[in-house]
Amino acid sequence: MKTELSKIAQDLEKGTITENEAHALLLGLLGVSNSWLSPIESERNWQENHIKKIWEGYPNICPKWQILNGLIRFSCENLEIEVTEP
Repeated sequence: MKTELSKIAQDLEKGTITENEAHALLLGLLGVSNSWLSPIESERNWQENHIKKIWEGYPNICPKWQILNGLIRFSCENLEIEVTEP
């Protein structure tokens, strides 16, 4: 793991990868999944920019699964679909 961490740090320092790419690589290396967001950087940035408009303080306000629950509830209410509890 030390080698992988060093490689990510070196690539970031050289500009070979972006901060977002380094972040994703580190999360993957540490076993933290960020798969609910797009793997495509431009699309992921678009997603996160809009999530920040909806939930001020993202990404540190709550776990991401709670944000997803909020999006599902909001969508169901707008589509007039009954929201059931888990």
